[in-house]
Amino acid sequence: MFKLNDYKFPYASYIAEAYGIHINQLTDLITAATGGRFKFVIHDTFDLHDVKDFGRSTCLEALNKIIQMYECEVEPDNFTINLRKKIGTDSGLQYRLKKNIVSSSSKDKGESLVTRMFAQM
Repeated sequence: MFKLNDYKFPYASYIAEAYGIHINQLTDLITAATGGRFKFVIHDTFDLHDVKDFGRSTCLEALNKIIQMYECEVEPDNFTINLRKKIGTDSGLQYRLKKNIVSSSSKDKGESLVTRMFAQM
């Protein structure tokens, strides 16, 4: 069992309704449900949210609900899941076809490409 979808959320950790819950509380519940296999690192500060019907089925669905509620982005690193508000930077550049682009195709010549080498004696 190495996927979040394989771990069922325990009924004792189910939250029917709660007000002003921090993201750490919910990720700690998922960590406990997986037996400490998956750990969460939260890199930004998130606002408190009201939680309703959390932890009904699998840990993956619980994580998807956290992502939806707190509008965070996930950066997985093996069994460590990093949660951030935004991954990367917005440089304002856009890639559009037939606009400000010289060509969207590349031309490489493969005549001198060697895929196999033979030894001579």
